[in-house]
Amino acid sequence: MTISDAMAFFPRPVRPTRALGDLWSFIRQRRRHELGFGVLATVITALWFWAIFDKLNVRPEWKPPEVMYVKQWPKTRSEAEVRAQLVKDAPQEIADRKAQEQAARKRQREYKKLAKTLGIDVTPRR
Repeated sequence: MTISDAMAFFPRPVRPTRALGDLWSFIRQRRRHELGFGVLATVITALWFWAIFDKLNVRPEWKPPEVMYVKQWPKTRSEAEVRAQLVKDAPQEIADRKAQEQAARKRQREYKKLAKTLGIDVTPRR
């Protein structure tokens, strides 16, 4: 079986003038209310696509890259040194965790606002 045999079920190329003539004859056979509903359906679909792609085109806020420095610790350090370092680093870790939680809550509010705009019910079901 050759490729041309396998592709035989596809129609031969059609000239654009024939395709437009075909479309025009289809449109002429329709009633006025059918054309109105067809145009309305096309406009509503186009508006949905426009709204979706418009929301997807939002660029995130730029933040400078975060630099993380790694300390090299000797294998011979004692438990007391480890605990002292943990106590020293605790306030920064707590502040970082709070900042992450606030960012997550902000993102959640944005998604809820988007859902409300789109008419999606976000109340939890039990």
